[in-house]
Amino acid sequence: MQPAGHLPEGCYGELVEAASTHCTQLVFLNPGLETCQANNLRRSWEPQKYSSMEQQNSMLANLQLWVADYYNRDDSWSYKVHRKIFDAHTGSKVEHTVVPLAAKAQPSDSSQNLLRSMQDEILGDHR
Repeated sequence: MQPAGHLPEGCYGELVEAASTHCTQLVFLNPGLETCQANNLRRSWEPQKYSSMEQQNSMLANLQLWVADYYNRDDSWSYKVHRKIFDAHTGSKVEHTVVPLAAKAQPSDSSQNLLRSMQDEILGDHR
């Protein structure tokens, strides 16, 4: 019997590093700054974080700056640390520098659709 499939996602390098010894494949989504910022602009409302879409959008400029600094930081949410984790992984791994699914997603549900599509593609029959 296969264990349940899980796909941790996001910027949390410390979580990926902790889970990497148990993963069947490590996937690094690395489409570049322009794509990341474009996807960030299409974020759907996150009601668990913000009381309204307007409140969320009021934070967007700061979030865009934080995303832009990804390649300059050296914290656990940085390219430097993500690259180190990926390069050190000795198991199966794949890096995607082009993520065409993001371009096809609708603005109102892009993050959910992208994550769902990537989970389907990566996990396949291992759920």
